[in-house]
Amino acid sequence: MLKPSIALFALLLAFDVAPLGSCGNNSNSGDDNKKGERPFNENGNVAAASPTPERAGNQNMGTEFKVLSGGNHSSIEGGGVVVARDAETYRELRALDANLPEQTAEFFKTNAVIAAFLGERNTGGYSVNVRRAEGGSVSVTASAPAKGGIVTQVITSPFKIVALPVGEGGRLEVSASDAFTAGMRLFKVTAGEFTMSGGIAGRSEQYGLGGTLRVGKLGKITTVEFALRSTGEGKARELKTIASGVASDVSSESGTRAAGEQKGFALANVDAGSLVDYPRSPLRATIQFNPNDKLMIMLQSQPSNVADGFMGTGKLEAVAATNSPGAPKGRSEQ
Repeated sequence: MLKPSIALFALLLAFDVAPLGSCGNNSNSGDDNKKGERPFNENGNVAAASPTPERAGNQNMGTEFKVLSGGNHSSIEGGGVVVARDAETYRELRALDANLPEQTAEFFKTNAVIAAFLGERNTGGYSVNVRRAEGGSVSVTASAPAKGGIVTQVITSPFKIVALPVGEGGRLEVSASDAFTAGMRLFKVTAGEFTMSGGIAGRSEQYGLGGTLRVGKLGKITTVEFALRSTGEGKARELKTIASGVASDVSSESGTRAAGEQKGFALANVDAGSLVDYPRSPLRATIQFNPNDKLMIMLQSQPSNVADGFMGTGKLEAVAATNSPGAPKGRSEQ
């Protein structure tokens, strides 16, 4: 017959009971919980495992968003959004945030980078959200602290910069809440027209364009928010997205710049929205700043290798809204 002490020892081995010291208590402090063990919640049950903290560059948002940089203190005082679809624009974005990793031109053939800056806030508790919205578009929004909640009494400037793959045919539709676009200068379309053609049957469709644009600058990057819609009879079409580029000396259609005409810039990858049917390529937008606070925009589909694809071309004029905030305004901004 086994002695009582030997029997107890055998019973402990059979049930693989952990040493008494590993049980701990209800405290969640790091000193009371050894590495690899999960803390207890207030009911005495094992709490759910917390994710291991990671550097911003290694964090994933869902299965496709990768956070490149983010935090509560950026070098950008005002709010704004940048959608980088090319290496040149991204290079200027890195000038605003030196912590961003290098990216090659090859990267931007299948990826884009979205940077959202909320601007200065008087307290903590604010954050930036970049998410996929219904239909596959990307939405940029801000979260504010709960009314009456306890927050840190310090000035913050939340921001987030993410990389994500673009859709088929370079599709990337981006929208942002007023917290990021309110400081951009508003322009109202006064005249516009667009022609779409192509497909197996070689059909063509013409319609007018109306709506608004907002234009703003962060460093050397100019960002345009398109909110265009078709006018007249026929199928309702629209272009609602945000695109960014670096201002350059883009000449007018005649190849020369008239006296007093502003510099312009080109946006190489603008999602066509529903202005052009599928299959299609992104649009190239060439924007001129003309005297008297006017814009002239040329839209042209990029070349495509799809034989039965659709193409589009159009132009529109817009004038600055009265008392509209933001930049660019006048020659000094260019």
